Amino acid sequence: MKQMTVKVTSHLFEQTDLSGEYELPSPLGIDEFIDRLGLRWDVDVLVVVNDSIVKKTYVLQPGDHVYLLTPLTGG
Repeated sequence: MKQMTVKVTSHLFEQTDLSGEYELPSPLGIDEFIDRLGLRWDVDVLVVVNDSIVKKTYVLQPGDHVYLLTPLTGG
């Protein structure tokens, strides 16, 4: 299986800092990566890859920069 490196910058409120470089199997979907980090999509995290908000179906590419952000809620 091929490997790839992605960079993660974490800005999650009251969470362990998950920032760093990750060696991952390629291909790997962003939803599976978020699950591996122990996070729940749209509950714990809003995901931005290379300056664009992505859907669960996004497949990570070598060199991607993933930003983990706290989702905004309220009314």
